Amino acid sequence: MTKMMTAYVLFAQGIDLAAVATYHDSYDQAGGSLHVSEGETMTMDNLMNALLVGSANNAAYALVGNAGYGVNEFVSMMNTAADDLGLDNTTFADPSGLAVGNITTASDYAKLMKAVLQTEVIADISATPYYAFTTINYANFHDFNNTNSLLLTSDLDITGSKTGYIDEALYCLSMRTEQDGHSIITVVMGAPTLSARTNESYRLVNWVFANYEW
Repeated sequence: MTKMMTAYVLFAQGIDLAAVATYHDSYDQAGGSLHVSEGETMTMDNLMNALLVGSANNAAYALVGNAGYGVNEFVSMMNTAADDLGLDNTTFADPSGLAVGNITTASDYAKLMKAVLQTEVIADISATPYYAFTTINYANFHDFNNTNSLLLTSDLDITGSKTGYIDEALYCLSMRTEQDGHSIITVVMGAPTLSARTNESYRLVNWVFANYEW
């Protein structure tokens, strides 16, 4: 879920999605990753989709590096942005979300999602069910489904989405969902299993739309 702040800061700094990015082995990270190799080239848009659709940890570092920032410098920018948004109980420690020092609350994260999804490109990418691209110089094909399975299997009108998982935080999911001209943001954190995260998010969205009166 940290990756949404990474995207937010990159867009705030004027990221050029059409720019060509070069992958380096120094961007390698554990967990879910985009399987590219040293020297492979792609667009920043490809990397942004890998970040927000496929939740690739190495895509976060590749975006930061190709945008011209050091990791520590960029994390400082993330924390400054959190302060500016009034996220009083949020701290960022890395751009991918793997570090246990990334801390937030459901309330803070809902505020972050509200701010981030005002950038239409981020909202559109994060709600993309499936993405595919071919790298520029090696012509390797890559594709991936969104890590939020509700985009692929449910009847919900999801207009923004980000999943999260590390052992310490368990399964997390935040979504913006629309129905009858109204939109809500839901946040589920600490679900014990992937299916619990998915089912609880689905039930929560339907409960709100069934019970809340605008």
